[in-house]
Amino acid sequence: MSTFYKRLVRPLLFLLPADIAHKFVVAVLAVASWFSWVLRLIGGLFVVNDIRLVQKVAGLTFPNPIGIAAGFDKDGRVTKALEALGFGSIEVGSVSLLPWIGNPRPNSFRLIPDSAIINRMGLGNIGIKQLVNNLDHQLNVPIGISVAKTPDPRITGDEGIKDFALAIISADALAPPNSYLVLNVSCPNTEEGRTFESGQALVSLFRKIAEMTETSFDRPVFVKLSPETARSEVDRIMEVCAEYGVAGFVLGNTVSGRPSGLQTSPVQIARIGQGGLSGKPLFLIALELVQYVYQFTKDKNMAIIACGGISNGSEAVQMLMAGANLVQIYTSLVYEGPSLIREMNEYIAEIMSTLNVPSVSKMVGSKIV
Repeated sequence: MSTFYKRLVRPLLFLLPADIAHKFVVAVLAVASWFSWVLRLIGGLFVVNDIRLVQKVAGLTFPNPIGIAAGFDKDGRVTKALEALGFGSIEVGSVSLLPWIGNPRPNSFRLIPDSAIINRMGLGNIGIKQLVNNLDHQLNVPIGISVAKTPDPRITGDEGIKDFALAIISADALAPPNSYLVLNVSCPNTEEGRTFESGQALVSLFRKIAEMTETSFDRPVFVKLSPETARSEVDRIMEVCAEYGVAGFVLGNTVSGRPSGLQTSPVQIARIGQGGLSGKPLFLIALELVQYVYQFTKDKNMAIIACGGISNGSEAVQMLMAGANLVQIYTSLVYEGPSLIREMNEYIAEIMSTLNVPSVSKMVGSKIV
């Protein structure tokens, strides 16, 4: 299946611009979602049913540790198909309180020699109410909703905090029961590229939420951090999140910098310009962030979802052993194809058999690599 994708499907998809290819794939999955027999056929090819892969994280049951990261199904239209492909969780969005058109095309670019992508999508989205209306409430896997401030540069200061807080409260009120929220504080939200990724900004956000609602969240809340965040700021953010009952962290996000060692021509990279880098070059820096944060979370009943450059089963195992409870992929799916999901789950199960580990939860933090 992997060979078929790499030799036939991927070359055809790569004839299209990256953003158009993505829309085409989502459209195909949307059509597949209309037919239950097609979903059953897909599930028979890709789903791995192994009780050892099941674990409970933040009160939710995940059938396996491999999830799809936010950004693939931005509008929550193809969750049925993604479940059929074998994902153990599906994160949709990022989404904001108000719809936003995003940046003009072209806004997504492949770095093929590096199995990477640079995007500057600009958080285009349909708004939280429409996204939740699109979601299937009958899925057997947890749904994550990645929430961000409306990226309108005119919404700043106290209004920006209020906008973000309202988006979070709305998502919490409207989301399906089997779901969690992700606060995408590392997403740029102004023309200047500033984010909510600081301890003080999070305190202001949580205080605003407390002012606007008397009840606690109905579902687990995670905070998404960038690998580029200064460790001193990470320390402050972790303390704030622990104080306010956050369930854990998504580590990490795209990076604005360009790591050394990229194989893509510097001329091509310069021509592409600004944007968030994702894919294989991020693996080691994401792994380092997981290792660092795990030293804080391991004694506090807080979970970690690893996201960044994970492209095979071995790297998924490294993330689990470094302290991640779950892992997410996206860019590697573009380069490796949908069989990657099954291959990763089968590899994890194989390692568990080799090490005589009874459940995937026993692998978490078992070794700092």
